[in-house]
Amino acid sequence: MRNTLLILGCFVAATALTSAYSVKKDCGKHDSRNRLIANIIKVIQQKETALFQYFYRKHASKSISVTGVLEFIAKTLHALYKPHDAARTLKTLGLDNIEQAIEITRFIVDEIEKCSNVHQKYEVYADRSNRFRNSYKNNLADVCRGETKYIDYNNDREVDYYINKWFSSPENQDGRVRNRCFKRNGIVFSASFNLIASFDNNVDNTLRNTHVNYRFKNGAVSRMPALSGIFEVLYFEDKKINAQFIQISINKGDGHVIYGLPQNRKDLPLVIEKLSNETQRNILIKSMKRMNVEITSIIGAAFMKNGMEQYFISQGITLNGYTNVLQGSTANVNAIVQNINITLQEVKPQSPYPSSHLQGRNKCRTKFIINSAVVYKIALTKYNIPYGFGLYDFAKHGEFN
Repeated sequence: MRNTLLILGCFVAATALTSAYSVKKDCGKHDSRNRLIANIIKVIQQKETALFQYFYRKHASKSISVTGVLEFIAKTLHALYKPHDAARTLKTLGLDNIEQAIEITRFIVDEIEKCSNVHQKYEVYADRSNRFRNSYKNNLADVCRGETKYIDYNNDREVDYYINKWFSSPENQDGRVRNRCFKRNGIVFSASFNLIASFDNNVDNTLRNTHVNYRFKNGAVSRMPALSGIFEVLYFEDKKINAQFIQISINKGDGHVIYGLPQNRKDLPLVIEKLSNETQRNILIKSMKRMNVEITSIIGAAFMKNGMEQYFISQGITLNGYTNVLQGSTANVNAIVQNINITLQEVKPQSPYPSSHLQGRNKCRTKFIINSAVVYKIALTKYNIPYGFGLYDFAKHGEFN
C-alpha cells in the first residue's frame, strides 16, 4: 500500500508535468486544461493526505512530512495554468518567474522518480533519531562518521538490525571500542540565525514574532508555548559515501533535530558547490529562508506532539495524527529572521585516531583542516510561506527539553 500510494502520487505529478510541457497553447483548449490541472491537484492533495495518515498510523512515535515536494508541484502547475494567479503563487514559492518554477519542478519529479522507495529511506533516519542525535550532538565535524553509510532497506527487521549496529555506542559493540574511523572528504555547510517563534492561536500581526496556527479537523485550536533563541544549522556532505546530513541545534544544545537526506538528494549541495556564482548564491539565501520556516513548523509540531497530545486524549479526542503542518491545515507561518550567517567550508581530514573507553572517551575524533571559508551576512525581512520546500524528517518526542 505504501509503495502504491507513493508511486501513484509521483505518477500523477509526472503526468501533469508531461502535459504541461507538451500541450501547445490553444485558446480552444484553455478551459479543458484548467479543469484537468485542477483535478490533478486535487488527486495529489488526496494522496498526500493518505500518505501522511499511513505513516502516522504505522509509526506513532514520529511524523514524516511527505507533502512538501508534491505541494510545490501542485502550486507550480497551478501557476502555469492560471496566469492571473501566477505572480501571487510564485511570490509565495519564493521564485522570480515561471521558468524557475518549471526547472525546479522538473528536478523534483526526476528525483522522486529515481527512487520509488524514498519513504523507506526517510523512515530509517527517523526510526532511531534519538540514538542518531546522541551520536552527532557535539559536532558533526568532530564525530567519527565511518559507520554512517547508507543502504536501501527492504524490511523493518533489516532496518532495526543495521541502525542498531551502526548507531549504537562504540563500547557496546562486542565489548570493544570501534576503531573504524575512515578518512573523509566533504563539505560542511553551516548557518545560524536568530528566530523568535510564538506558537499562539491569538495572532497579533503587530508583533515581530513568528505565529503558527494549528487547527484540527474537529475545530479545536491548540496554544503553543513561545520559543526563542539562536538556531544553528550544520550541513555535511560526505562525497565518498555520497551521504548528506543536516543537524539543527537550538540555543547551542538545548535541542537537536537531525535531518537525514537520502543519497541522491542534490538540491542544497548543487547550490553550495556553485557559491562563487552570484545567482546561485541568491538561490541559497532563498533556500535558507524556506528552511527556517520549515524548522519553525516542525518545532511547532513537536511541541504539539509532546505537550498537547495527552490534553486532547483527556478531552476524549482520538488523534489519528496531529494536523499536517505543511499542507491541508490552517498553518500560517510568518518567520522573522535577522543576521543569517552562512559559512561554506571545504574540509580535508587528517589521519583519524581511535579513542579508548579506558580513557573515558567513547567515540572516534577526526581532525580537520579548514581549506576555505566564506561568510555572508544578510538582513532579512518577514518571509511568509505556509509549507515546506522538500522532504524532511523529524521525530521522536523528547527531542525538545
